[in-house]
Amino acid sequence: MHNKKINPHIICAAVCAFVFVCALIGTLIIYDAKPAGQIEIISHGEQIYKGASVKRGAPVYIDAGNGENIVRIDEKGVCVESANCPDKDCVNSGYLKNTYLPIVCLPNELIIRYTLSEGAADSDEPDAISQ
Repeated sequence: MHNKKINPHIICAAVCAFVFVCALIGTLIIYDAKPAGQIEIISHGEQIYKGASVKRGAPVYIDAGNGENIVRIDEKGVCVESANCPDKDCVNSGYLKNTYLPIVCLPNELIIRYTLSEGAADSDEPDAISQ
């Protein structure tokens, strides 16, 4: 009987392919998630806005003490239109897409995210049921 050894390069390639496919599926799930709940804006650790409806298209000016962010809420969603921070990561984030990836401006200590609707976190219902 012949004992064939499996090439370690093939095992490594199979493991890498499996990890890549899992990461791709996870990324697609995160980016495909739809917004749920209300928009929440936090500046310097304090909630300054939480709601589902505002005047669409009107800019929201946020004075962060050491800087300013201009947030726009329109039919596409919510985004940081402009900021005077040095890196502009918050502006380059584009529109808020889902609950997994908030818009964050570290220099101006600003967080914009979707939160669960009122009462959803206080519900006695289980989040998930497994068998």
